[in-house]
Amino acid sequence: MMFRYKTIFGRELDAGTFENQITEVRLKCLTLNKFIGIGMPDVYKVS
Repeated sequence: MMFRYKTIFGRELDAGTFENQITEVRLKCLTLNKFIGIGMPDVYKVS
């Protein structure tokens, strides 16, 4: 998971303060989870 995070968003944080860095990481994780969800196929049973 960290490989994808660093590949997409880079290795450094843009925010200056620690509190803002926490917020930045949370937002990026939510975005990454959304990307992963969009890329997952719809699975359903075929009878």
